[in-house]
Amino acid sequence: MDQPEKKGSADRGKINLSQEHEVRYWTEKFKVSPAQLQEAAREAGSSSVVKIEEALVSLGYLKHTMT
Repeated sequence: MDQPEKKGSADRGKINLSQEHEVRYWTEKFKVSPAQLQEAAREAGSSSVVKIEEALVSLGYLKHTMT
């Protein structure tokens, strides 16, 4: 379970789309809308940062991967 008050490496490789602060962080990092981030997560079939980022590129929302 995600615990925003506990920042650590356990959650760094995943995006919890039900956590507002994570959605805000990743939409700002990738410069996409929350809807685009959600779409990429569905496309990726995963909450993995790498897979979502690849899906954002595939969908045309990012030019290239950032990580």
